[in-house]
Amino acid sequence: LVHGAVKGFIGQAAVFAPHEGTACYRCLFPEETPMQEEDTASAAGILGAHAGIIGCIQALEALKALAGIPSPLRGGLLSADTLRMRFTVIPLHPSPTCKCRNGGEEEPQ
Repeated sequence: LVHGAVKGFIGQAAVFAPHEGTACYRCLFPEETPMQEEDTASAAGILGAHAGIIGCIQALEALKALAGIPSPLRGGLLSADTLRMRFTVIPLHPSPTCKCRNGGEEEPQ
């Protein structure tokens, strides 16, 4: 899964490949959050150019995955602050309680 998200001037991109031992999407975001009215693109003030940067990163990551080229985003989360033009890769680790690690079953809390 090649993930990308934007809100305001903050964006993120990641490649989730739990079959290769990386964290999955639910390891990072265990709770499903309902979308609020203020989360829409028009309310959040998302600029097309910002979304385009994150989209280009997603496209590049998809091509690298298909070509078998290693990437720091496979098992990492790129945080992009395009207002200040700061890009940081944060390593992601699988959650021991996630169902991707437990044969599809969540561990009891």
